[in-house]
Amino acid sequence: MSRSALFVILTSLCCAGCDQYTKSLAREDLEPGQPVSYLGGFVRLQYEENAGGMLSVGSDLPESLRFWVFTVTVGLFLFGILSVVCIHPKLAVGDRFSGALIVGGGFGNLIDRLQYNGFVIDFLNIGLGPIRTAVFNLADVAVLSGAALLLVRHLRKAAT
Repeated sequence: MSRSALFVILTSLCCAGCDQYTKSLAREDLEPGQPVSYLGGFVRLQYEENAGGMLSVGSDLPESLRFWVFTVTVGLFLFGILSVVCIHPKLAVGDRFSGALIVGGGFGNLIDRLQYNGFVIDFLNIGLGPIRTAVFNLADVAVLSGAALLLVRHLRKAAT
């Protein structure tokens, strides 16, 4: 196995592992419907089970369709990204890292879907007063961070 592939796999495993660990803490320590606030309410921990994608998009779809969209299709997509970022010979380290974050976060949520009948565990919420984020998890942070890093890298590249 190449060093690049090892880097991607270890980074992805760390993301998925940290995500799964924090979700296990949320399952053990948080009661559904009972948010716990910190830092004057800026950070709120609240246990949620999300059947859909980001912002619960697709949660109203029939269960069998959600399985095909959020488990099978997303799983195939993640294996495709993993393959590219592991074996593409000229991919920059930053792009490999971005891909590893996306894959690690994606697999963290995919593990949930397989374990919990199509649901993903979310537990973090940030905001001030009525302006708050949706409830999310560390896998979501990894996916969005990887996508943002990839976007910034390619915007900078295009600007030069």
